[in-house]
Amino acid sequence: MTTPVTSPLFRDLVEGRIRSLEVVDWPDPVVAAVGFEAESEYVEWFWLPVLGPTATWLLRRLSRTVRQSATEVDSVVPVDCSALAGSLGVGWEPGRPNPFVRALQRLEMFGLVRPTSSGLAVRTVVPPIASQQIRRLPDHLRREHPAWVSALRTAA
Repeated sequence: MTTPVTSPLFRDLVEGRIRSLEVVDWPDPVVAAVGFEAESEYVEWFWLPVLGPTATWLLRRLSRTVRQSATEVDSVVPVDCSALAGSLGVGWEPGRPNPFVRALQRLEMFGLVRPTSSGLAVRTVVPPIASQQIRRLPDHLRREHPAWVSALRTAA
């Protein structure tokens, strides 16, 4: 089953009209107050079962790229799609649907990236997963989730 390509950005990626993305930070003070770093263990334990491994690694890689490369607010970081896809162990071939674009679409579907006029905004701090996603977690993760959120609130 292929995911429909709805965003013009993703359509351009699939059709090979663009080969790189201009990536920027997506700051959100509300999420920053209650969220977790995209590279945190929380993402590994709780977002991974929701997003899948490719989308999770892509989120972490994009977040790290923005954090390490951005020197000021609203810095734009160019990302070569073929190199990024290859570093994640997935293919990206212009002209056909591929795992790289599907992973980007999953991140958009869950509100972790959003297309911009010139590329992609990525959350470097992600929100806790939603209650409906918690209900779908394996039992041991569902039981552990409240402690993670409580620890965050205690630390704040």
